[in-house]
Order: sequence, then C-alpha cells, then structure tokens
Amino acid sequence: MKKGLPVPSRPRVPASCRVYTPPAVADAMVAALGDMPDDMWLEPCAGGGVFLEALSKIRVPRARIRAIDLDVTPGPFDGLARTLRATEFLSWANATKERFTKIVANPPYVALHKLPLSVRSAACSFKSLAGEAVPLRANSWYAFLCGSLRILRPGGSICFVLPAAWEYANYA
Repeated sequence: MKKGLPVPSRPRVPASCRVYTPPAVADAMVAALGDMPDDMWLEPCAGGGVFLEALSKIRVPRARIRAIDLDVTPGPFDGLARTLRATEFLSWANATKERFTKIVANPPYVALHKLPLSVRSAACSFKSLAGEAVPLRANSWYAFLCGSLRILRPGGSICFVLPAAWEYANYA
C-alpha cells in the first residue's frame, strides 16, 4: 500500500460517505466514457473498487489508473490501479501534478461544514467553471466535482454519480 498526502490521525470514513455503486452502473459509466490507449484514468474515491473492476473488464492496464481513497483498509481491487489509500482526495488534488483524461466516481455526500477544517479548506480552494469558489454551504460531492475538473486534461471526460440536489443546488 502506497501512501499519499498525510491525513490527520487514522482516517475514518463516516457511514454517510459510503455510497455504493451497483456494478452494472459502474460498467455503464466506464463504457460511456470509452477508453483510448493514451487515456489516464482517475477514481478519486475508490472505496470497494467497483469502478476499478469495471475498468479491468475493458482491459485498462493498472499503469493508466490512479485510485484515491481516504480509508486505510485495502480494497479487493486496489491492485488493479496505482492506489493511494489513507489519502484525502481534495488536499491531494490541490497538490498533485498528475492530470487525467477520464475521471469516474461516485463521490461522498456529506455537508462540507461537517468535515474537518483541513478538508473544508481544501474544498473551498477549488473554483467552479464559472470561477466561483466552492462555498462552505456546499456538499462534498460538489467539491469532488470541482477538484476533479481542476485535474482533468483539456478535452478530457468525466462521469459522476450525483444526487438529485445537483439540479437544485444554486452553487452547482
């Protein structure tokens, strides 16, 4: 297990952040994005690895997939990607030089104001496509989306599972 940026104390993933994606949905999302030999993939909240498994099914090699997860516990599909466990994505996205052509995720759904200060600070440092900072009243899925867009290469593609709030959140 490789380590990414340090996380204060042992990270615990709240139950409210564990949002599972059915394998058929993950397969469909990966298929919708498609894969080209020079694509570099990111899964910013790998969890149990359903998207990593979907990428494996279409034969995307490990070397072209970066997986990030806050949880320290290895997942069954971690070996299918260059996986960083015990890594908080928002801080990592602010610091990384890596860029990706494809990003696929089911981000956590938790209010930013309920997260530790360091995570809130990282989240609020991102800007929307309109150039507005992620507000503290936003949800973490929005920060994950903005952070992912920051490290998406020009011309890249993204596919996220988002809540119905996407359509109603005035910040989104």
